[in-house]
Amino acid sequence: MAVQVELLGRVEAQRATGLLLVIAPSPLGNAAGEAARLAPCDVQNAIAHQTVSADQARDPLSHECWSLIPIDMEASGSPAKTDPALLRGLGRLRDMGVAVPGHMVALSYQRSDPTGWLSVLLLVPDRSADQPAASRKLLNWVRRFAPLLHKGFDDTLSASELAPGLARDPE
Repeated sequence: MAVQVELLGRVEAQRATGLLLVIAPSPLGNAAGEAARLAPCDVQNAIAHQTVSADQARDPLSHECWSLIPIDMEASGSPAKTDPALLRGLGRLRDMGVAVPGHMVALSYQRSDPTGWLSVLLLVPDRSADQPAASRKLLNWVRRFAPLLHKGFDDTLSASELAPGLARDPE
């Protein structure tokens, strides 16, 4: 199945402050069928996770969930070492002299229905060690941001919903 991959990076002072990896089927391909890239959201080391109820009995292709996970970017099993698209993007950043934090927090969002699927991985620096309130702020932000990804998938997201502060991760 042909897929589209978008990897965006936010860089400030030669340091990565955010990475966004979005993968979805090509609109020209056949989106029906199992979403090959969807991963479970209830992983053991998740800070938080939520599965949005879907009528899987009526529609087995319906699935939506998110998780917030600490990531050791150097660990052998981390997405930074196993995901081909992320590996390529991180390599390009290193080639440009951009430093990538060793510890990040990942928002993993997965959505599928009979029309297609979407996999989003948003990585931001893990500030919990420096700022004790950072984890709480990030979790509150994720709980407000995940519904925007849902609306974007459904093509019902309005410009007014992208209020300043919500479309940006918490400082």
